[in-house]
Amino acid sequence: MKETLSTENLRITRESNRISYTQVRRFVNYFIDLGMLITGLILFATGVIKFIDIWVNIEALGFTAALLTDLHDVSGIILGILVFIHFILHWKWMLTMTKNIFKSSRSKKKKLDYFIDLGMLISFLIVFITGILKIPSLRLITQYFVSISEIIFILHDWAGIILTILALSHVVIHWKWMVRMTRKMFRKKRMLKIGGVIAFMFLVTIPIQFSFSSQTYSENSITIEGIGVLTYNPEEINTIRTDLFRSGHYSIFDILVDLDNRGKINMDYYFDSDMDTHVINTINGTANWWYTAYYDGGWNEPNVFRMDHYPYKPKMSITISPISGSKLQNIYNTYEEETQRLNANNGSVVIPSVIITSPHNNLVFNDVEVTSHNLRNDFFQDGIITAIDVIMSLGDQGLITYNLKWYSTIGTAEVKNYWVSGINQDTEIGKCGFVYEVGDLDYQLFKGNHIHIPSDIRIITSPEYEEWFWICL
Repeated sequence: MKETLSTENLRITRESNRISYTQVRRFVNYFIDLGMLITGLILFATGVIKFIDIWVNIEALGFTAALLTDLHDVSGIILGILVFIHFILHWKWMLTMTKNIFKSSRSKKKKLDYFIDLGMLISFLIVFITGILKIPSLRLITQYFVSISEIIFILHDWAGIILTILALSHVVIHWKWMVRMTRKMFRKKRMLKIGGVIAFMFLVTIPIQFSFSSQTYSENSITIEGIGVLTYNPEEINTIRTDLFRSGHYSIFDILVDLDNRGKINMDYYFDSDMDTHVINTINGTANWWYTAYYDGGWNEPNVFRMDHYPYKPKMSITISPISGSKLQNIYNTYEEETQRLNANNGSVVIPSVIITSPHNNLVFNDVEVTSHNLRNDFFQDGIITAIDVIMSLGDQGLITYNLKWYSTIGTAEVKNYWVSGINQDTEIGKCGFVYEVGDLDYQLFKGNHIHIPSDIRIITSPEYEEWFWICL
């Protein structure tokens, strides 16, 4: 008798555990579907606005454009993760349905569920793979897939749209189930608390993501680590590089000189002709200073550009920080190599390698002599050579054809610069166009050469290479 009771108790215990597992699974499914609904709606709404803004430039968006981008990117990542988890949870069901999908005994609803889940899986994989390919820092598109770069971006966008539609369709089909589960959630205090915590964490990620990734700056101020945030009057600053800048224009270094002249900092510095730049010995007694800077709409990025060549523009962010002496010396070594190359060519800028990579171009030009076209003689003295002069010089030599375009704004960022809009057969379209980098080979890609200074105001001394390549944003 006792054995029978014991067996019965064990059976009841197992059954109770099974029910508990089923309940947990249902609640997990509920939160996954709820998350897909929320992220799908955010992704769809921000995607539509971003798409329209690319072609129409919605000025009314103002600073919210950065938030829209953050919301779109974060919600896309979260949606992809949720779809992947959803597929894992229903893996066995998918296998069973795959084997028996065409049997007449299967209901239409189950078949529809199957094809929607299958579509979500396929579109998720396409979005994931193309998303990896288009990560700028990997440069996979420009190095290996440049000829199909536009196809990759079209696939990514349309697969994302399809994924969103299918995820929302999945939620709609299971809407009644979600309503029932929601009612159960509110009846179960413990699950309601869990749901509240999950919802809170999801909502908190949005402002956190925005605060870390969006541009923040205080107009007409510069941050010096260990000293503080110091303000300046842009109209009162004069350049000490009168050989480069016209009156009314100046560099980031000139801002530091102004702060020193006004007694806000104590900076010891000198001009090194072997490097064609000013060198900071100390600021307030501390040595080995470097900087990060970016214009309106930009972000912090590694940078090895001469500080007294970096033009000031309104709405820019500037931070001065100490770095290791070895890192600073490596940067200075490249400056010395540039001036030596310039002197070896009797003062002419001759670039050993100029590379152009785009859907219809895979060009390499050696020992390109560059001349000034004075395109920005509002900024610079006559004869100053900038990165855009490389393209214009290749055009002068009959090696390429090119088009330039003036932009007052890009998206919501104020730019007021010329951009290379076309080289040979390739002309910018939609989100796709040419970008560039220039400098020493030791700092290729995002090690310090790929910085977002428009090419018409980026002074070049005698770089080791310049590369123009095609990207889609």
